Amino acid sequence: MCPELWNLETIGIHEPAEKVDSEAAAKQYFVDTVKRSQEGRYVVSLPWSEAGSDYVINNRDVAEKRLVSMTTMLQTQGKYQVYSRVFDDWAAEGIIEVVDETHEKKDNCYYLPHHPVFKPDSQTTPVRPVFDASCKTNRKRL
Repeated sequence: MCPELWNLETIGIHEPAEKVDSEAAAKQYFVDTVKRSQEGRYVVSLPWSEAGSDYVINNRDVAEKRLVSMTTMLQTQGKYQVYSRVFDDWAAEGIIEVVDETHEKKDNCYYLPHHPVFKPDSQTTPVRPVFDASCKTNRKRL
């Protein structure tokens, strides 16, 4: 079999120029911002596609409504304590932390709405949170 058959350029399909440009820009951004921490880990800033790092939409209202709805549903099903324990464990391990209410007023803040996925047959994770980082909101940028 001819390996050229699998090459899209052979049949006239090419990468769009803007994709190639954005990939090159992303690679350059990585090279420009990569650092080594004191612990020896590599650290790089996240590339923001719009308006810089201050592009954060306040989604507290949406996240709060989802939380209230989900909490009511879990309490009705008798599963609230099981789901809550996941977050209690994470807090004890330092994976998450409680944020002071005044934090939102000081800094840009984005809340991650979440919901549980229950898999009773799973030995390791019978319940796990699934986060919606692309939560839509009608609010304006901070």
